[in-house]
Amino acid sequence: MSRAGHALAVIVALFSCAPALAQTGTGDIQGRVAADSGELLENATVTLTDVDTGVERKTRSDDGGRFAFVAVAAGRYQVTAEHRGFAGRRQDDIVLVPAQRLQIKLPLRRAPMPETIALTPYPPIAESARTHASAFVSETELRDLPVLGQRYLRLAELTPAVSQEATFGGLSVMNLPSYENRLVIDGFDHTSSLSGQPLGGDGPNRIPYQLSQASIEGFRLETNGAPAEVGGAAAATFDIVTRSGSNALRGSAYEFFGDRSLNGRRTIDEKNGRAKPPYRNNQFGATAGGPISRQHNFFFLSYEALRRTSTLREDRHQHDLLARTDHDYWRQHLMLRYMNQDYRGRPDDTASPSHLDTRSGAASLASAFTGSIVNEARLQYAVSRERADLPFNFFFAYPSETRRVEIGETLSWIIGGHSVKTGGNVLRDADRIQLFGSPPRTYPVDDHRYAAFVQDAWRASDALTVDIGVRYDGQDQDMPLRPPVFNPPQVYDVQNFGTAVPPAQRNWAPRVGFAWSPGERKHVFRGAYGLFYGSTPALLAAQVARFTELFISNDFKAPRVHQASAGWEVEKYRAGSFGIDYLFARGERLPRPVNVNATAPPLRRFYRRIAFQSTAESIYNGVTVHTRARVLHQLFYTMAYTVARSDETPQWSPTILRDYWQLGLPSDGSLLQTRYPGNNDRHQHLTMSAMYDTSLLAVDKHGLSKRLLKDWEYSLVYTWFTGTPYDAWVEGDLNGDIDPFNDLAPGTTWNQYRKPYQASFDPRVARRFRIGPAARLSLIWEAFNLTNRPNYTAVDNTLLQLTVPAPTQNPKFGEPTRQLNGRVMQVAARVIF
Repeated sequence: MSRAGHALAVIVALFSCAPALAQTGTGDIQGRVAADSGELLENATVTLTDVDTGVERKTRSDDGGRFAFVAVAAGRYQVTAEHRGFAGRRQDDIVLVPAQRLQIKLPLRRAPMPETIALTPYPPIAESARTHASAFVSETELRDLPVLGQRYLRLAELTPAVSQEATFGGLSVMNLPSYENRLVIDGFDHTSSLSGQPLGGDGPNRIPYQLSQASIEGFRLETNGAPAEVGGAAAATFDIVTRSGSNALRGSAYEFFGDRSLNGRRTIDEKNGRAKPPYRNNQFGATAGGPISRQHNFFFLSYEALRRTSTLREDRHQHDLLARTDHDYWRQHLMLRYMNQDYRGRPDDTASPSHLDTRSGAASLASAFTGSIVNEARLQYAVSRERADLPFNFFFAYPSETRRVEIGETLSWIIGGHSVKTGGNVLRDADRIQLFGSPPRTYPVDDHRYAAFVQDAWRASDALTVDIGVRYDGQDQDMPLRPPVFNPPQVYDVQNFGTAVPPAQRNWAPRVGFAWSPGERKHVFRGAYGLFYGSTPALLAAQVARFTELFISNDFKAPRVHQASAGWEVEKYRAGSFGIDYLFARGERLPRPVNVNATAPPLRRFYRRIAFQSTAESIYNGVTVHTRARVLHQLFYTMAYTVARSDETPQWSPTILRDYWQLGLPSDGSLLQTRYPGNNDRHQHLTMSAMYDTSLLAVDKHGLSKRLLKDWEYSLVYTWFTGTPYDAWVEGDLNGDIDPFNDLAPGTTWNQYRKPYQASFDPRVARRFRIGPAARLSLIWEAFNLTNRPNYTAVDNTLLQLTVPAPTQNPKFGEPTRQLNGRVMQVAARVIF
């Protein structure tokens, strides 16, 4: 049978019977139908209606009055319950976010004539069926909060236990490294198998990026202890949902403009006698969505372009396009989506010009066989090409290419009080990466990942939900090009020779959790535990093939993290919630490069032998306090405070070393086995956001006062967090391991010192103007780091210099060497129709 025939057979098999990929950006809506006397009503007709498209799904309540809609796409809904002899009830204003389990009650009263009565304006805020620590970012936050560069992942930092990573600028959750996260868009994996970072360079402040903020409906962050359907990451999973069309034609057009004249001068530039660097930013785009045919076929388009100059030679251009169509017929929902990212630019004053393009085509088919059985099949093909050095890949990644095929399917069904999901996925990446050399050489790595899971969300009672499940994660890597033979072999530890590619990984991950919401469900007590496994980036195998000093230990394993959480949440007046969570994460088998010849006899020590080992460990303990509220449509605010401590054995990133001659931690048993403050350890982290609309103030006003008060929007974001740790180093080869950059200063310990704290106050003021009957124009002013606080991200960490005739101390030790932006202001115009 030909290779094409084999591929076709696999696709047919997966789409016909085998359950597969989970974490689709969908949620569940569950509830009970009962008479106002307390009698549970069987066989009541319950209708779920998509407010934007008018598409309906129907089911009937069972003998316990229970009903459920599973695998519901994120969006706005109404739920109506009807039963003969009773007046119907309708719950409006349901906004379902990704991975949410919404529980509602629909009490019916006896009535001689059929009628439908609306319930209270808003459904419950506290997620009484969620068993684990999780947070979400809504459409309101995406639309109304100030975000520099319109980078939607920046808003994840407003949620508990999330901060920017110290090394790569990604997002660190529970102080774990960012390459242990997973980014999922519409149920499809968008995480690079090369580096472990998001495809297209996505990050909270990164350029390039693959998706505009205007095209996002919302996203969920699975922080700790998620059910078995969530996997492929040792840390957190980001579940992003893109926008879709509706029965009404809607769209927007916008431009954000910034200039050096609006910015503040950085403190570090003043100290070095430098003027404000050049800065010019134009970010503009448009969206449009609507019906192709009402209630059946819809489209959504998004385009964004960026032009930015922020140093003497830095110049960046980017174009992002998203096209999506949705089709509903005969209980079938077909989604087709295309994404295209095209980036060109010079990232800084020293790097060569860069070109990155990422394209993906995806299709999903959700089939509602009955009201309680839904199957979703998915297929994605993506290509990501990088044709020059980019800053987020540092020194090693030159031209590279990834071709991805992903196939998946999820089956969800309801059996009494059990909501069961089963699935798995197959992801095959063909990676090609060129590393420097004379001449540069391309290294092929084929990365195959498999997953399967089964989970049951059991509604043991009206107040208690129990999650139990198990997940299987596997990974295989193959490299046709093997590394060269070591010469001379006698200077290496032959017994621990190791391998060229990581050994195959086969891991089982049990998950368990509970949520108890007694009485009127105003209080929710929850707890969860689970094992989470990461994956090994393909860049590791490419580095081993490139450098003769490197190898992978025979006992190398995928990272494993024990996650556990316990929390309490209370809801007040369906307007807000307040919660406290305890988060625990113990990392085991974490990867790191170790120079195993560092303490060998002099002859062997001269020949460096760097083993990539899975021997690092970490422990995180944190307590988070968070609140979230909405008052009508006028006031919205969030607050999250995290106090935590993370300790880890010394480690560097196993995928991107800081330079080709800096090749590993010294094999000092005492140093490597002792836990010190983690690289991303931030003891305290406070974030606040708020949005206020003045329309209510102007209701009773007249004339000039009404015109002055109405249609203003005020919003703000405030972040404050303590600095990350750093160590004191020796400039020179003190221990004689032929590496002048890995020697700690005598008398100091790993991560002994701390950088200063960072803070930023980011306000926005907007004024709306009506244009015709349906459109409105918003003029926006916003500032980032309004107080121009110096937020330092790096300091001079050289304490001792090996000079002749005697070592000397560096007088500039601890002085800042790198700083985030000073005050940045920009103006914008946005038209919405």
